[in-house]
Amino acid sequence: MGYHPTPYFLPTPTNVTVRAGDLAILPCSIRHLGTKQVAWGRLGEDHFITIGTFTWVKDKRFVVQHRELQGKVTDWNLLIKGVTKQYTGDYECQISTKEKISRHVHLTVVGIILKGKQFVDVGDSIHLVCNATAAQRIPEEIDWFKEGDKIDSQRFKHIVITKYRSLRDQSLVSELFIDHSTTRDSGMYICRSSEKDINSRKVTVLVADSPNVKREPGRTHSDQKIALKSFCNTHHLSTYLIVFIASWHIRSAL
Repeated sequence: MGYHPTPYFLPTPTNVTVRAGDLAILPCSIRHLGTKQVAWGRLGEDHFITIGTFTWVKDKRFVVQHRELQGKVTDWNLLIKGVTKQYTGDYECQISTKEKISRHVHLTVVGIILKGKQFVDVGDSIHLVCNATAAQRIPEEIDWFKEGDKIDSQRFKHIVITKYRSLRDQSLVSELFIDHSTTRDSGMYICRSSEKDINSRKVTVLVADSPNVKREPGRTHSDQKIALKSFCNTHHLSTYLIVFIASWHIRSAL
């Protein structure tokens, strides 16, 4: 039998920090792998994420980047697409040998995640959740903006903003509430952390039936509403007039 050198890991970063929504690359480079297999797992879980180039979990964000380099070196990097805070943790690149050979990589996801419905019916509530994280410490503050204007209790009296710190996630969470929405609440909402990270979400208040308006997954055709945007600060009479004219044209065409 010929001599087969023992595989070993080459020096690569063991701490990786990426912003939420970006591509995370967890490096794993091995020399003299030979015919042995490489598997990725997450510490604390009893199953592999990948074995070889195959992904063994249903999460499509995970992909193996396999490359053969000079000097009998192969890369087995674990890629995580559109990474979110929940992927923060310790991962293990393992070689299939009798004696366990592994290398750990810690992933930290920082930045802001902004969640909430993009479309709401007029009169329904608007609820946006902004989750901000940082590499070294929990962000100190989160500010909210609508169409570039900072949201405060004087100018936006109908908007309620709450904030709390999550020690488990090492993040600052801020929630924005509007109890009864009107068309004037349509617009671009932005949350910004004290770390200068920002995220945005466009919210549209739907006010009339139409087959031409985009809807969220799960809505039926009868639930679909037309989005009438307030391009200027006019009275509600303008909105009602638009709806009346649109309805008159539809009846005339029938």
